[in-house]
Amino acid sequence: MKASVIKTRSFKTTVITAVLAAAMTTTALSANTCSRLVTDTEYGTLLIRSADWVSSAPFDAQVSVFPEGRARQMRGEVDGYANAFSNWTTKYHTISFEEHGAFSGLSGQTVNDQGLSAMALSQGGSKPFIEQQRDNGAPAVNIVDVTTFIAENYATTAEVKDALDNGDFQLAWAAPVAGIGHTADLHFSVVDKQGQILLIQLGESGVVNTYLDDSSSDLSVKTNDPLLPEQREYNAQYDLTNAKAASSLPWGITGKDRYARLLAMSEQFDLGGLSYEQVAARQEVAFDVSAVVPFGIQDPATSEDFPTFFTMQFNLDNGDVAFRSMMTASKITFNIEDTKEFKVPMHAKIQKQADNGATEVIWTEMSEAPSAAWEVTTSPGSTWRTTRSEPTSLNHRLA
Repeated sequence: MKASVIKTRSFKTTVITAVLAAAMTTTALSANTCSRLVTDTEYGTLLIRSADWVSSAPFDAQVSVFPEGRARQMRGEVDGYANAFSNWTTKYHTISFEEHGAFSGLSGQTVNDQGLSAMALSQGGSKPFIEQQRDNGAPAVNIVDVTTFIAENYATTAEVKDALDNGDFQLAWAAPVAGIGHTADLHFSVVDKQGQILLIQLGESGVVNTYLDDSSSDLSVKTNDPLLPEQREYNAQYDLTNAKAASSLPWGITGKDRYARLLAMSEQFDLGGLSYEQVAARQEVAFDVSAVVPFGIQDPATSEDFPTFFTMQFNLDNGDVAFRSMMTASKITFNIEDTKEFKVPMHAKIQKQADNGATEVIWTEMSEAPSAAWEVTTSPGSTWRTTRSEPTSLNHRLA
């Protein structure tokens, strides 16, 4: 079935965004989890996201490095699709953040050394249409590996859009997610360092809808339910460009409320004359106020809490990465260039490291086992630490 492409409306501002994350458990539960915000700054395109899930579930953020030129094998199968994108070779060096507790290693966020980010967030609005998706004949990618596949093969948002339009690959929404055993109601987005954004959603009758725009549009924000057309109807109730709008916005934890708050907050950014560190801090604070969910706050639709377990902030221009565990408010920062010395895939249990007080990532050599969760080796001499490299050409780094 041919994907439809929808050009978004301009949101009349030059600030940016929101998105985030991945969601799924071993049940068919749909949830309002994760947010993302993209902001255009003089220091580059900044992207911040959260990872939320039900507090009773195990949650374990880990990160993997896949160097350029590595042979890769898709995890899992794509039952119901005639062709599978089973193997590829990494074109670009990537770092991929995975959740190894509730989601069995699903890659929710992957960034490459070209400044492209691909990410997954829950989208319950697609759930009724998953079984209606029809195979369009293109090689299909299991949902567990969609973000890694995109970031390892494409350098810009435009390239990803063209690949989808040309049938170079498709997302296997209707196939069970490797390691989870059932389908996942997720939507995906791609952001590049030019601030170009592509949102990919599964809509009515199983039709894949793609929305293309830049970071000055409402695509700068991404949360969860509902699908974008309904979310826009919800946003239209409020004058989100009005500085006083925040006081009248609903403060629930649902995806539509977080979306509206993030848009309203980003409209009020005044980043002129600030240092890189100050700009990054302002984005983080606005994101925390609008999207981070405390433990114990219940979603009225489910009567369960879906707190934020961790956040990640990226500079897509200079490669900075800041991981923050919300369990201890501990932060680890590094740069993708710090990982370019690796010639084999490497892995780190970054959330546990942060919670244990680490200030730099401790990497372990990894075997590329074609299972749902990557196999980590612990042989002597296979452990590395990333050290802080010298400032990039922008002469700014996250502290």
